[in-house]
Amino acid sequence: MLLEIAHARRDVCRAQKLLAECLNWENKSLCELHQFKAKKFAELVDDADLSIGRIRAAFNGHGRSPQSPDVNISTFSQDEDGECNK
Repeated sequence: MLLEIAHARRDVCRAQKLLAECLNWENKSLCELHQFKAKKFAELVDDADLSIGRIRAAFNGHGRSPQSPDVNISTFSQDEDGECNK
């Protein structure tokens, strides 16, 4: 009877170890995936920055400047929590 209990505990410990190894592998894989996605999004941002630079250069080359939207900042305020109020 005691031997069976010892074997059962051993089996439980092995299963827990295997589960921990699987969770560790899953977390490492997710980390690699997030790093890959972050790199791709950084490349997209860089491409967008280059595109904006080309557009500005084209406007400047033709003697024009892009129109920025007319925003009246004075109509907005922030409270102590950083919430915007109008």
